[in-house]
Amino acid sequence: SFGIDGVDVVHQGIDLADWHDTGIRETEIQGSDKITIGCLYEPSKQTKNWEVFRHLAKKCLGSKDYRFVDFGLHENKDDFFDLYLRSTDIASLRHLYSTCHIWFAPTEFEGLHNVPMEAALCGCLVVCGNHDMNGMIHDYAFNGKTAMVYDNVEEAEHIIRNPNMDL
Repeated sequence: SFGIDGVDVVHQGIDLADWHDTGIRETEIQGSDKITIGCLYEPSKQTKNWEVFRHLAKKCLGSKDYRFVDFGLHENKDDFFDLYLRSTDIASLRHLYSTCHIWFAPTEFEGLHNVPMEAALCGCLVVCGNHDMNGMIHDYAFNGKTAMVYDNVEEAEHIIRNPNMDL
């Protein structure tokens, strides 16, 4: 957007020493061939679009090809998670990101969403919604180059089932 190389632009709230790709994925840790998908658990704010992730997860659950992990500040009342961390520390969060293949970011009206950036730095493919007011799209999620971007839940499901893990 500003005509400068994105490598030189780092949000001041992200310490790159804390977020790095360990190269470790859940398949290497437990021998699982499931794709691990993470998402920020924030059901109390409508703009975080938690219902989109819940809908997507429920559609994918039948295939048993997926694991779902999450973190947040609230008690998690959903039953489809394989792992949920509440009010966790940076080391545990970095491990959570590092075990994910995909980080799902359905939020809208977000100026600059740190969580997907942290996940991407840890090696996750970021899948995010294409909302006009979503700062992620305009600041760093370039569809097909740095992230996978969807317009609706059906597109999100297609991307999750056919991810471009080379990004």
